[in-house]
Amino acid sequence: MSLRLQSLTLAIASISFASAAQAAGLDRSTQPSWGFTQDGTFAYIERITIDPSISGKDNAATTPSPTTYEEGRDINNMALNYDFINYGAKADVNDKVSVGVFFDQPWGADVEFTGNNNFVNGTVSAQQVAAAGQAAQAAATAAKTAAAAAKADPTNQTLAYNAATAVKTAQQAGAAYNLASNIAQHPNEGTNASVDSKNFTGLVGVKFGEKNNWQVYGGPVLQKLEGEVHLRGTAYNSTQSLSRR
Repeated sequence: MSLRLQSLTLAIASISFASAAQAAGLDRSTQPSWGFTQDGTFAYIERITIDPSISGKDNAATTPSPTTYEEGRDINNMALNYDFINYGAKADVNDKVSVGVFFDQPWGADVEFTGNNNFVNGTVSAQQVAAAGQAAQAAATAAKTAAAAAKADPTNQTLAYNAATAVKTAQQAGAAYNLASNIAQHPNEGTNASVDSKNFTGLVGVKFGEKNNWQVYGGPVLQKLEGEVHLRGTAYNSTQSLSRR
């Protein structure tokens, strides 16, 4: 019985190694339940390193869209190298019951665009940013004035049309200002994204049948997923300024 208790202790103690987690990559790790297909008591640790390569061309169309594509400039390899660690332990309490704890990193991404293409910022001067800001302010004032005129005479279709046009112009001017401001703050910076995950799984399995030839298992899962994305370049237009964690 002492061996069984020691094995069970080993399985439970493996939870304490959470701090060894490393960043996940584009790949997905295997499911920890594979351990319950093995007989006996065991522990494992694995380190996986991936060196992906993804490249292509941007869209040279004047008004890029999914249906208007013209082969443009080169997009260099935007997939970063990554590595991650998985580990776990499983023990047979008796010939019917097994327990185990597992750590894996099932979700992840690490990408960054570089070079001269639609996914990388260029540069703008302070004067250009100031001019864009003034244009946005003027467009906003004009839209406010047009909207007030349309509200004062709701039956006038011309005023209503003018107000709608002014609002659209103000939105475009605001987007242009956001674009210029973002480029000024992040010159020559490319679109980049990273996603990291940590997953702890505890499993209890019970075998059935005269020869223990089938098994039911389940248990709690504790998962943490965090990511960060920065959208740069003309590919995102008005969403250029987005930066979220």
